[in-house]
Amino acid sequence: MKRIALILMIALLPLAGCDKLDNNSVSGKAPGGQNSQGGQPGGGEEGGDDKPVTQPSGAIKEWTQDLWVDRTLSPGMYQYMVSKYQVTYDSKGRIARIDESDTYYKEGGGQDGDVRHSSIYYVYGNGTLELRFPSNSEKDTKSRCVLNSDGNVVTIENGYMDGSSWKVSGTTKYSYQSLGSDTKEIYLSKVEYPVSSGKRYPFEFTWSSNTTVSRIVESDPRSMQDPEEDETRNYFYTEKDNPLFGSPLDLATYAVVSSVIGGGYPLPLGSGIKKLVSYANTTYRNEAEKFTWEWNSGNTRLEHIRIDQKLFPEDSSVKNSRQINYWPEYYD
Repeated sequence: MKRIALILMIALLPLAGCDKLDNNSVSGKAPGGQNSQGGQPGGGEEGGDDKPVTQPSGAIKEWTQDLWVDRTLSPGMYQYMVSKYQVTYDSKGRIARIDESDTYYKEGGGQDGDVRHSSIYYVYGNGTLELRFPSNSEKDTKSRCVLNSDGNVVTIENGYMDGSSWKVSGTTKYSYQSLGSDTKEIYLSKVEYPVSSGKRYPFEFTWSSNTTVSRIVESDPRSMQDPEEDETRNYFYTEKDNPLFGSPLDLATYAVVSSVIGGGYPLPLGSGIKKLVSYANTTYRNEAEKFTWEWNSGNTRLEHIRIDQKLFPEDSSVKNSRQINYWPEYYD
């Protein structure tokens, strides 16, 4: 409840169906596009990479994401926002840049302001990864990441440059484990994120032997004091394998865990989830999240990921659902 209360207060556009929104739904184009780094920071080792970017076969080149919310005081579902993401990869097949354009909507229809463009540049060094968020301000925000020997993020230090000084606003820590004899597959076991008190409240992952996460436990004391706030999830799976497992951008795993651990952008956080999730339960919500996976005609690629979420306990007096859709497009 604490994470979505603000969203429910926002007036949204009436739902006219859940078909994929075409590109005209988001006016303008993210700067740079997916085939040019435009001389901006990002890609390659520290100092930039002037080699041509790659187009990894089967990798996601862009995706559209839209959000619908059922509000208490209005009939039906309302569309809140549509986001378009374009992905650039460096010459080593790693994510070098993600360009994002966001369109917000207001009650009664129509856009709520201009399309908002932003970019994240991934700059790789020796055991480090720096995320840069360019702006017109002198205080450009950044995230400094430390990588382990497997290339997974161990810490993310968020902050900004104030002149020549680095100001830290918070640090998130990540822990990993290996399952079975295949040491190449490293799985996320704990995420510790900072809160205003300076303490860290972790999410802890429990994995089953077939490399699917069976439970994500929230250890925030606030959830322990009020069970209705507990975001601990128990996962149940389909028989389908995740076709994006091990790819540079595993959108299927991202869709499952990002809303729980607060991940705002794709990062190398372990090997991902091998099976596709059917639904997740919490203490007070059966099927708190229900996942629908739609495939192409050859049953080889995911074309649509839909998440239906229950935001409050079953006995809540308010409308308690929202829907998130992901529409990926791939390189051949």
